[in-house]
Amino acid sequence: MEIAISRIHYPVFSMGPGKRVGIWFQGCSIKCVGCISVDTWAENKHSVDINQVINLLNEWLPNSDGLTISGGEPFDQVEQLKTILSSARKHKQIDTLVYSGYEYEKLKSNLKNFDGLIDALISGPFDISQTQSLNLRGSDNQELIPLTRKGEDLVSAINGSGFNASSSPSIDLMYEGNTAWMAGVPNQVDINSLIEILKINNVDGVSTMDKRINKDKEYE
Repeated sequence: MEIAISRIHYPVFSMGPGKRVGIWFQGCSIKCVGCISVDTWAENKHSVDINQVINLLNEWLPNSDGLTISGGEPFDQVEQLKTILSSARKHKQIDTLVYSGYEYEKLKSNLKNFDGLIDALISGPFDISQTQSLNLRGSDNQELIPLTRKGEDLVSAINGSGFNASSSPSIDLMYEGNTAWMAGVPNQVDINSLIEILKINNVDGVSTMDKRINKDKEYE
């Protein structure tokens, strides 16, 4: 089975409590206006054998607190998502957090096939018109829903005041060769400010945020 993956990293601290593995699926059918990760939208890119991903998980998850899957849109590759989560579930100590741009009501039929595999779900499209005051959510319309008993503990930890402590940064800075990139759920204003600061200091910085200003304008 092939799976389209944008990135997979370990350790990640900004995508849930503790030391986590982060997987970003490639391809998104939702394409929210203002999305911070336009680079993950394109389909039919970065496909690999799913066993390569599972092998990395088997290497990293024994020393991890959790697995966070984002994108892109994970539920656009529903069989691959289930395969990854089924493999991860044998690591009993971890919790699993999955992002989706689909509303929870639209996911209910699919979630029946994921019984016990997803501990907590963050669902709903990013809405640039909304405020951003909730941990791990790009806009406050997005729901954080526990799906298991372990998920209830995960949701409590995410909503707790301690999650914003220095041990849980809002972004992770990662390096690939001569390129540095950030992972997490940053504030929109902060990202734009950072790009400007980098330019002033003659550093090439690029934002992957969608620049559309209304939903009627086709993304180019």
